[in-house]
Amino acid sequence: MGMPRKIFVSIMSLLAIFLFQLSYAAKSDPSDSTQDVITNAAQLAAEAQDPYAESLPMMIYAELGDQPHYQNTKNRMIELLNGLDINTDPALQWMQNNSFKAWMWGRILLAAQNIHDNSQVQAARSKLTGLLKQQPTAADNAAFTAWGWGYLAALNQETYQFSKKKMMDAAQSLADKYQQSGKPADLSDALWAWVLNIQAAARAHDRATYEAIKTKITGNETVSTALAHGLSHTAASNDYPAWALAKVRLAAATIGDEALFLALKAPVEASIAEAKAITTNGAKAEYSFAVLDNKLAESNEKK
Repeated sequence: MGMPRKIFVSIMSLLAIFLFQLSYAAKSDPSDSTQDVITNAAQLAAEAQDPYAESLPMMIYAELGDQPHYQNTKNRMIELLNGLDINTDPALQWMQNNSFKAWMWGRILLAAQNIHDNSQVQAARSKLTGLLKQQPTAADNAAFTAWGWGYLAALNQETYQFSKKKMMDAAQSLADKYQQSGKPADLSDALWAWVLNIQAAARAHDRATYEAIKTKITGNETVSTALAHGLSHTAASNDYPAWALAKVRLAAATIGDEALFLALKAPVEASIAEAKAITTNGAKAEYSFAVLDNKLAESNEKK
């Protein structure tokens, strides 16, 4: 018996759509960078032994829209976070404080938002807000706390208004610390606070604060030069400069800053290529985040 015409037409229409999408993907991603990202995420997930390491594939899978792998890595990360206080491994001591937990819950919040895991968004928001309200102790790290505020501010208008002053003050405090110390690590901490803050300001369409943060990042340089000079990625040390550049480019696309979006195209692509050439797990994560955020920036700009 022959196939009914309506069913045949429907199948052919679906096939045409699939072939178009496949062709578009091939044209838009000739380097097959998406496959590299998928491979990196699998390797990072297989080797993760602590909450920080587990956060890397979790965020990658969330941005890829891979629900099963996102759920697996998210659940594992939360399990590791919940077990921190009873873990006696000296290597994890730097994680056993509220500021680190706030930073990690911020990552969970952003990942859940990216993949529309709404129940987790609410749970992560509650955990993050509670941790940020705690009085700091000697064990806490001011940079982790600042980054936590940046993640919370990026969620929606309500959290942005609640967090805006806190995120700006925390970033400025880190910048002041660098001015006094001159240490590269302090500069990296401050720059990442500004990067997360500019992401939040762009999402909130707060143009005045967005422009103010741009000035904080650049000083007397361009954005790309400031981030390239202030953040490094080598086999020995990785401050994720490609990801920072891609995040700022995404912020520019989100708020409609076409000049900065275009100016960052070549620097982002060059930094991504540099990260790809390094074989450490940090560089694999940096490369993956930068590729995904840069693709999202270009998609947002087209819209």
